[in-house]
Amino acid sequence: MTADNDLPAASRDSTARRLLAEINADPELRRQVRQDLLGEEILNLPAQLAQLAAVVERLANAIEGLRYEFYEFRDATNTRLDNLETRVERLEGKFDQLDAKVDSGFARLDARMDTLDARIDALDAKVDSGFARLDARVNRLDGWVGERRGREYEQRCRETVSFALSRYLRRAKLVEPEKIADQLSDAFEYDIIDHSQYYDATMTDIIAQGYCRRLQSMVLVAAEVSIRLNRRDVDRARERADILAKATGQTFTAYCIGHRNWSDELENYAQEKAVTLVHYTWDVLTEAFPDEPDEATADG
Repeated sequence: MTADNDLPAASRDSTARRLLAEINADPELRRQVRQDLLGEEILNLPAQLAQLAAVVERLANAIEGLRYEFYEFRDATNTRLDNLETRVERLEGKFDQLDAKVDSGFARLDARMDTLDARIDALDAKVDSGFARLDARVNRLDGWVGERRGREYEQRCRETVSFALSRYLRRAKLVEPEKIADQLSDAFEYDIIDHSQYYDATMTDIIAQGYCRRLQSMVLVAAEVSIRLNRRDVDRARERADILAKATGQTFTAYCIGHRNWSDELENYAQEKAVTLVHYTWDVLTEAFPDEPDEATADG
């Protein structure tokens, strides 16, 4: 075969024109040749330049807008500063006049006022200190009374759990704590629950069982007890019921038992969490604290 370099120039030109004609006649062949000769980066360069131009134009418009806003802000600020300077100058003049009057006529009154201020400050400090100590003592007393009331109410609910849950369960009774403790220990030992879940489950206020008339079967109950129910009680009841179910392999129904009324918002929240709110009033609380009527809110 004869090499192209060995062909006459006229023949090479003819061959080149023939190849160009074939390339121009076949769009797919022309596209492939351009791609082979120029590469993807060169072919994509027009589109990339167009995108870059669009970005530059947007940046230029944004900069122009910012510059216009800056000029407006600068002019407004300068105007305000000028007004303020004028007002300050007028005030300075008035203050100078007032200072002269005070210096000449009220020096002794200032001294007496200073002495009186010092005495009042000392008295305020004593009063504030006394009220602070009194508030601290009252807060400690309130906390102690509230905690004691809560423990007594919780114990009352345990002792009368069949009455507390009688609206929903028949023959409700406490589950033996040893049985639940053994199951929780086994679940922790076999990594079914972690340490925090184990500890959380042991803090459940009431674990009981009874016959559910709606389901017509025996059910297990994990209940939280509080004089004033709130969202934390609902969350704890739901979480601890789930932990007990996970640890024992049995279904636990979540309940919250409360002495005072609660809001519709809390009722709806409990329904979302599948937690039943139980209103169980203990007359001892009402009689002991007649000045605290049942509240319509449970967020306190």
